[in-house]
Amino acid sequence: MFPTPRFALLWLMLWTTALGAQSLVVSPLELNFIAELGQPSPATQTFTIQSTPAGQSFSARVNRNLLVNPAWLLDPFPTNGQTPATLTVTVDTQAFTAPTQGTADIIVTSGGEQQVVKVTLSVTQPSQPPSIATAPSALSFNVQAPGLAGAAQDLIVSNGGGGFLDYTMGVTYPAGQAQNWLQITPMSGQLSFGSRVHQIQVPDTSGLVQGTYSATIRIQSTSATNSPLLIPVTLTVGQASALVATPASLSFFAAEGGTSPEDQTLTIGSSGGVDSTYSITSNQPWLTVTPASGRTTGESTHQIAATAGGMSSGVYLANLTIQGPLGSLQVAVQLVVGTLSAQPPRLDFLGNSGIPIRERRSISLVNTPLGAGVWSVKVTPSNATWLKVSPGQGRVPARLQVEVDTTGLGQDNLEAAIEITPARGSGSEGVQQSGPTITVPVRATILAGPPHLAALPQALLFRSTEGLDGALEQALLVDNTGGPQLLWQSEVTVESGDWLSLSRVSGEAPTQTLVVADTAGLTTGTYHGRIRLFAGDQSVNVPVVLSVASAGASLDTDVSALYWEMVEGGTPPASREVQVLNRGAGTMNWTATIAEVSSSQQWF
Repeated sequence: MFPTPRFALLWLMLWTTALGAQSLVVSPLELNFIAELGQPSPATQTFTIQSTPAGQSFSARVNRNLLVNPAWLLDPFPTNGQTPATLTVTVDTQAFTAPTQGTADIIVTSGGEQQVVKVTLSVTQPSQPPSIATAPSALSFNVQAPGLAGAAQDLIVSNGGGGFLDYTMGVTYPAGQAQNWLQITPMSGQLSFGSRVHQIQVPDTSGLVQGTYSATIRIQSTSATNSPLLIPVTLTVGQASALVATPASLSFFAAEGGTSPEDQTLTIGSSGGVDSTYSITSNQPWLTVTPASGRTTGESTHQIAATAGGMSSGVYLANLTIQGPLGSLQVAVQLVVGTLSAQPPRLDFLGNSGIPIRERRSISLVNTPLGAGVWSVKVTPSNATWLKVSPGQGRVPARLQVEVDTTGLGQDNLEAAIEITPARGSGSEGVQQSGPTITVPVRATILAGPPHLAALPQALLFRSTEGLDGALEQALLVDNTGGPQLLWQSEVTVESGDWLSLSRVSGEAPTQTLVVADTAGLTTGTYHGRIRLFAGDQSVNVPVVLSVASAGASLDTDVSALYWEMVEGGTPPASREVQVLNRGAGTMNWTATIAEVSSSQQWF
């Protein structure tokens, strides 16, 4: 044994805690999405989370920070739960206007393990170029006398191809005829799928004499295959009376696989009140009119029906032509056959026994192609009073608010469903819908284990040099090692100054926040601070030390003492290394000497 030293030695002790083994398996670790410009977003994809043993709590989130924020990637659904689980990943490509390549990470955390799911997105050029389509293909205006305005008519422009259709509209007039009597609102548009209505009118015929005038609407696009598209327009001034249709256009909406929309009413009269006969014809088999003829006296009413049975999702255009001795006019008709969808397709809630679930979730309702619609909602079974949904009915697009009230419930697994039914009805848009019911399953898992607040790392050390002003950052994980739901808050205290802050001061664990140490204006020295995390009656303190070294050289070592131990007469212990550090700036030379040895032998 060595003689007892006369001077006290500082012992450096390292403690290592062996954590219990836990295996986290995420599959697949790569998801690839491909979409075309101007087309709906690609279908959702899934990945699975498993662990050994099963039943481990997990969280999944998109990696977002100050430098990386992939807006096209939505957070996976669900964002937390227990293994095994299947998570749904959704991307939104509607905001892209040019081919794009993107990557992002979904971080899955369970216990002390972490896996990263790589997500790639490729937005490519459309498979076919855009083309211009219109309804009607020609326009005719009748004005009883010079100085009067012609009734406005609708011109529907749609994209008959793929990609984005950017177009402009203008009017040309024959040489030698009156000019500038036709007005278009608006004069341009952009379409991917769907259509746009332009109002065509003759606002004023002052300066015109009795007669017939012509013009051409020119629709031009740099990307369309059939550009320019020409729409002939005829204006008759001075005719005693003209046919008038109310409304000037019709729009129907039907759900794919559902029933046809309700009939709409079309009224035919004359601008001068003259009694005359007329007939109505349709250019599409799915559009019918009853009766097919009438008289303008007292205005005749007709029922217009759109038969959507067997039609796939899409936008369909048609014309109703009214023809008689007073002239002719066309009424543009649009039928949108859409699919009502709900996102997300299911909801999962996690809570603790005796602690009400405070989180509110939402369900988005949308029709594809975009269109209006009427819907109603109910909860099944009817005795699932713990599940609340509002509102109970409305029009598409819409957002449902879903809440779970676990007050008074013990440990349990609760299951119910939200049924969303497209309904027949009428509204300001003049469209109706009836189709298959959508079911969104809802599950609430009430656990007995309480939440437990934890922080990693348990302490933070920052180092800087005087005069190097700036913000130093380190990540702090606010974790929940117990039950599935824990809402935390924080407070920061320092001995002096205001150099310590957090990028996120509250949230639901697990959450990563950035600890920021601002060295601006600080002089050489050691600064102490504390981050207090608390949730209810639980709290965790994280000490923070900021060491600001002198602007010159500053000698230091990585250890303050060395310690050996051996058996008398045995093999000498292995050598130890000491790192000589410069905590300041610049360079320095150093020497090492043995100041004192507390032994009669030269063992050091």
